[in-house]
Amino acid sequence: MRLSASDSVLNAAAEAVYQAQTGRQRLGSFSQLCPGLTADDAYEIQSRIIRLHQLHGHEKTGYKIAYTSSATRSRFGIGEPCFGQITSDRVLPSGSPFSISAQTVLKAEPEVIFLLGSDLSGPNVTADQALRAVKAWMPGFELVLPCFSPKEHELAGEIAENMSFGAMVCGSPQPPLPMEGWSGIKVDFYCGEQLLSQATEAEILDGSPISSLVWLANRLSRSGMHLKKGDYVLSGSPVAPVFLDKGDSIRAVFEANGLRHSVSTQII
Repeated sequence: MRLSASDSVLNAAAEAVYQAQTGRQRLGSFSQLCPGLTADDAYEIQSRIIRLHQLHGHEKTGYKIAYTSSATRSRFGIGEPCFGQITSDRVLPSGSPFSISAQTVLKAEPEVIFLLGSDLSGPNVTADQALRAVKAWMPGFELVLPCFSPKEHELAGEIAENMSFGAMVCGSPQPPLPMEGWSGIKVDFYCGEQLLSQATEAEILDGSPISSLVWLANRLSRSGMHLKKGDYVLSGSPVAPVFLDKGDSIRAVFEANGLRHSVSTQII
């Protein structure tokens, strides 16, 4: 990893983002706050934000994967998916409320969540190795909480703000599926009683959430990191995120092998 910014610049950016995220406030443009920073700088800011969470007593508990859709990456000129990191204070059980302020911009998307039963280290991780590392999967929501201005797409800003990770809402753990079963998981996404979208997990990276897990393990190895036993992994969403307001109740139903598993949260 090659950094172009000084320690003082990286620390100041990490502190600004950390305060904005924990206070659920907005910042301006990333390029104005941190002009000229690279993707490597942005991942370093992300890691320093996680260290600030750890200093406040919260453990790192996993990762999220973003831009698993090839169409979305093509639209924004992004060469590969990106990752963010999950901390223990942002992991919520299904049914938990999530509070926002009047200034908060919040989105949600349903995702398969993996819970790992063993370490998984790249490079050259295969799909079979990734599946063997999975202890369980859960129906889940990612709550997306951007703090930088959305007026222009700035990938470095998204990486620096931890890929806009706000929280993860987890349903009940389920046993792993066979390799051929993951792409057929059907997802129905509701706000109240309104069906917002339907999709299958075949819509995400290379047609399966297991492919997302493989990508993440191999990508982390380039940064000297690896997946650990007990980590959660948000594998990416097969549908577009939806903006939420106070009072919204959302629910997603994941159907796998004829069984239906749900997850829900309310915005307060």
